[in-house]
Amino acid sequence: MNVIPKNSHPLVGLSLWLIPDENTTGLLKSAIRSLALRFDSPLFMPHATLLGQIQGTESSIIETAEGLAEETHTIQIKCNGLDGEADYYRALYLRLPLNEDLDALRLKACIRFSIQPLPAYNPHLSLIYADLRRETRQELVQLNQTLAGIELTLERLQVVRTTGPVVNWVTLADFQL
Repeated sequence: MNVIPKNSHPLVGLSLWLIPDENTTGLLKSAIRSLALRFDSPLFMPHATLLGQIQGTESSIIETAEGLAEETHTIQIKCNGLDGEADYYRALYLRLPLNEDLDALRLKACIRFSIQPLPAYNPHLSLIYADLRRETRQELVQLNQTLAGIELTLERLQVVRTTGPVVNWVTLADFQL
């Protein structure tokens, strides 16, 4: 069997997601849907998490996120490979370089949300949420190499309630960068 027995892997709090341009989102949704069907895993919006598990009131987090989005321009980025880890949320993902714009936005977000010390940041865009065996992850990395070097524009910032299992996650706000 290629999949380790299921676990709901619930999270708590709100997250800030960076959403790619419409064309890239369509391509990635297709890849996510295909993998979800193959491995009976949840569907989710293609995104790069800027901050996760933010604590506070939804209204204050949304207000702060809106201000952050108003001050931020779109971020051009070229994926620098495909990888997989023994982590439910990183079973297969596109690696994103921590370029100057993304690093500055991350720092600004941590300051605005009073997150200290700054958590480690490994920017990525997940393609599947699943507990996969190492051999399966390696196979998927090889099979999905066509996505490894895609260029995308991160053009929206979303506030997402990421409490509970993935099927319960809800987008609360969506802002154009």
